[in-house]
Amino acid sequence: MADNRILPRPSYEAEVKDCNRLFQTTLSLIRHQRGYVVDLPLLVRAYETAKSYHGDTRRHSGVLYLRHPLAVMEELARLRCKTSVLAAAVLHDTMEDCAVTYEYLREHFSYEIAEIVSAVTAIKAEEKEKEAPERMAAMTAWKRHTFLDQLTDAKLISSKFQREAFLVRFADRVHNLSTIDACSPVKRKEKIASTRAFLIPAAEKLGMRYFSVLLQDECLRFDGEDYAKNHSALLLARRNALIQVGRKAYSQLDQVLQDALAEQNIFTVPQFNPFLKLRGSRRMSGEEPQTVQRRALLAYELQIQWPDRAEFDRSQMDLWEVLLTCRERGAAAMVHQFLTQFATPLRDSGIFYEIAYLERETAALRLTDSLGNRYRIVLIPEARLEAYFIGDANGDRLTMIDEEAPRDALRPQMTVYTYSIQKGYKKYEKCVPQGATALDFAFIVSPTLAHTTKGAWIHTWQGESATAPFTAADHCYPMGTVLNDGDVVHFDADYVPHVPTSCIYHTTIDRFDDINTEYARKCLIRYFKDRFPVQSEEGGAGMAATKAP
Repeated sequence: MADNRILPRPSYEAEVKDCNRLFQTTLSLIRHQRGYVVDLPLLVRAYETAKSYHGDTRRHSGVLYLRHPLAVMEELARLRCKTSVLAAAVLHDTMEDCAVTYEYLREHFSYEIAEIVSAVTAIKAEEKEKEAPERMAAMTAWKRHTFLDQLTDAKLISSKFQREAFLVRFADRVHNLSTIDACSPVKRKEKIASTRAFLIPAAEKLGMRYFSVLLQDECLRFDGEDYAKNHSALLLARRNALIQVGRKAYSQLDQVLQDALAEQNIFTVPQFNPFLKLRGSRRMSGEEPQTVQRRALLAYELQIQWPDRAEFDRSQMDLWEVLLTCRERGAAAMVHQFLTQFATPLRDSGIFYEIAYLERETAALRLTDSLGNRYRIVLIPEARLEAYFIGDANGDRLTMIDEEAPRDALRPQMTVYTYSIQKGYKKYEKCVPQGATALDFAFIVSPTLAHTTKGAWIHTWQGESATAPFTAADHCYPMGTVLNDGDVVHFDADYVPHVPTSCIYHTTIDRFDDINTEYARKCLIRYFKDRFPVQSEEGGAGMAATKAP
């Protein structure tokens, strides 16, 4: 007879001891990574602070809340993140859920840690209701939730320590998704939708490939749920089928690499490879250890390849990835050295190769063996290994037009110039998303300019020494014309700066067809709401009279 008794929950003291053991395990993980230096006493203080403030608070699953920041810190410790990021990971929910203030974190820890924690702290409705009570009251619950999420994302993008804050945010979301089973289907749907709409594109834009992979992998776990218009249930089934194929396939490539690596020391299999912890690449029954240690499952690429095709051709994707590092050298030299060492044994074993991509510091070759398995060999200098997973500390930042349109920052940026007779050329420093139209650019320069402009002259940048680029013989382009990188734009507008009463507005509802950015769309919506406010029930239905510009 089955035992249906409910097991007693461990005591708070026992759970705290377990958390202490987890923390010590993470510290041991840090100590055993060669060349990884961290301020351990600072991490101990951060942990004790988080433990005292979170207390006996529990998550939806019933486990002690303290386990969550510990898991986030452990994830980032595996990626060899610096002390301030690890400390902020332990403290990342103290401002949002506890009585900890920004000033407290800055005084007891550091300015950087306080800034990172503040950047990942969600903006609450109470904060905005004090600033704009009428606007918040007019929103539905869903719009209020979306609006606050946008503001939180905008705060993250505008952080002075953007890269560090995103690392904490990504690790936080990875653990939340891995433990989200205890939440309702609606909550899961919201989290997965926001992850795919903002966090995954942000990880890809910042070059944090590891989190892009891991977040997609976690989202795929729930794609079998019955969401509307969902194509991913089929993809999930294909992904599981690929895992089964991988368990049975013993490629000759593993033995070829093993033999070639034993004969020379140019390339090595890196010890630091966080992809090995992905669900599909853990040690499988019947496989030899060196086989599993050298490859990471790439089945998550199914999500972005051919989502609407009824049939899936496995030969079209790279099923496995192999990382090989070497001492500092260029990509072309690495490829030459790799082919010198491996071309003959690969050819003799029936393994065919082609260059997948060749960049300045990184190269990749695509290989196909006689069993039909497809591999990607990534050649990377040792010094660039960490940047391959979590991005370059000196790499690109996300830039944003407006706090309510953070998703425009996820698009590739381009440089566009304005030209006026009075001021000449002016390089516009703010975010100009790729695909922006002339009207989008006018909104970025000034919403009033956008509302008063009739057309645009567009030339390609020819340098500051060029003479006046626009003449009466030039063609005036429609405002919906898509701009290119390096364009110079001169607007034909009834716009007088600092004299709004002299401006003549030309905005009509058709201008929604001439924009491609979220920022311009929000500006137009706000414009029409201000000019045509809906009257209250006491004042009657319909639109109010048009206000003067």
